Amino acid sequence: MITKSPYALDGQIITIRKGLAIYKIYKSKFYRVRIWDQKHKRYIVKSTKEDNRIQAREAADEIHKSLSASNTLSKTPQHYTFHHFANALLLQAQREVAKGSGKRAQVKDLRLILNQKEWGLLQYFADHDIREIQTKDFVSFTRSVDEKRPDLSYSSHNQIRATFRRIMKSARDEGIVQVIPETPTQNKKSKNERQEPRAFFYFYPLVKKEEDEWKKLLDAAERITHEPTTIRGHKITIELRDMLIFLLHSFLRPTYSELYALQHKDITFRDRDSEKTAKKTEWLLLTVREGKTGRRLTDTMPAAATVYRRICERQKNYKPDDYVFFPDQKDRHYANKLGMEMFRKLLEVSNLRVDTETGKRRSLYSVRHTSLAMRTLLSEGKVNLLMLAQNAGTSIEMLETFYLKRLPRTKEAVRNLQSFGDE
Repeated sequence: MITKSPYALDGQIITIRKGLAIYKIYKSKFYRVRIWDQKHKRYIVKSTKEDNRIQAREAADEIHKSLSASNTLSKTPQHYTFHHFANALLLQAQREVAKGSGKRAQVKDLRLILNQKEWGLLQYFADHDIREIQTKDFVSFTRSVDEKRPDLSYSSHNQIRATFRRIMKSARDEGIVQVIPETPTQNKKSKNERQEPRAFFYFYPLVKKEEDEWKKLLDAAERITHEPTTIRGHKITIELRDMLIFLLHSFLRPTYSELYALQHKDITFRDRDSEKTAKKTEWLLLTVREGKTGRRLTDTMPAAATVYRRICERQKNYKPDDYVFFPDQKDRHYANKLGMEMFRKLLEVSNLRVDTETGKRRSLYSVRHTSLAMRTLLSEGKVNLLMLAQNAGTSIEMLETFYLKRLPRTKEAVRNLQSFGDE
C-alpha cells in the first residue's frame, strides 16, 4: 500500500482569480492560501485558519488585501529597480569611451560583472527595489557566488563589490537611497589557493600519442563540421577548427579585445631563411591594440601563418578592416559568445569538458594555456621565458606559477642536472 505524503494535495487547487488560490494538504485540516508575489517572483503561502471552503475564500481575500495594502505584492517601478541604475552606469561608461575619456576594456569588464550568467549582479539584483537593498542582501549574494564559482579570484570579488557600490552610490546621489549598504570584503585566499593550476589539454610527449587530448579535440572539430550542429542558428564549420589552431599558435587570449578584435590590417607576414632547408620559414606579426596588458606586438608560430592563408582563401575579397573570425558578426561581443558556445559544444562532443588531473572545467581559455605549456615543453628548454611572456602578454612569474610547475623537466634540463664539470 502506498502511503501518501502529509504534504500531498488533499483535493484540487481552487483558483479564486489570477495569482490567488486556496488548497488543502493532508497534514492540516485548514485551507492554505497561495498568492503570487509579482515583486519577488515567488509564491507566498499562508494558512487561512479556516476548514470551511467558503470561509477560507473570504480569509484568502483578506490576506491578499492586507499584503497589497502594504505594497508587498506590487511590482517595483522600473525607475527604482537595481537594473535601472546598473544600466545607467553602463551607458555612462560607454559615453566616456565615445568622448575618448574612457577605455573599452573597462566597459567590457563592467558588462561582464553585470550580465555574467552564473554570478552577474543583474542575475541576482535586477528586479530588486534599490531602496530596500540591505547589507544582508549583498552578503547573501556573495555567498551564492561562492557556491556557484568557488574558484573565482579575490580580484574578481573585489571588482564585483566595487561595481555594486558604484551603482548604489549613483542611487544615493539622486536621493533615492540615504545610505549605501555595507559590503564586507571576501577573505583573501591563501597564496596556494590563488595559485591553482590552469586547465589545459594534454599533448604528446606529455602523454602517450593515443592519449593526446589536443589531437582528439581537433579530430572532433573536424567531425562536427560534417554534422548538422548549429549554435544560435549558426552551423559549426571548419572555421572553428582553424580558429583553435590559430589561437594555439598565436598565444592570443580568446577575448573580445584580442582574438575577436583581430582585423586583417593587424596581420603582417614575416619570414626568414630556414637553417635546415632552403625554404623560408613564414610566420605572422600580430598587432594587439587593446589587449589585457595593453598594446603589444605578437609573433606567432609558423602554423598560424598556414591557417591564416586558408582563412584568406575562404574570405575572398576581404577588406583590411574586416574581422578575421566570424567576420559577418558586426557585434564583437556576440561573436565572442558565439565562439565560446561553439567551443562548449565541441568539448561536449569530444568528452573533454574537464581536466581530469585538476578537476577544473575547460574553456576556450584552455587553448591559450595549452599553447604556453606546449611552447615551454617542446622547445626543449631553449625558449627564452622573458620573450615568451612578453609575446603572450603575461609575465615569467605567471608562467612559472601556472605552467612550469606542472610540466616535466626537459631533456636538456635533466642533462644539465646530471652533468659533471669535466663533461
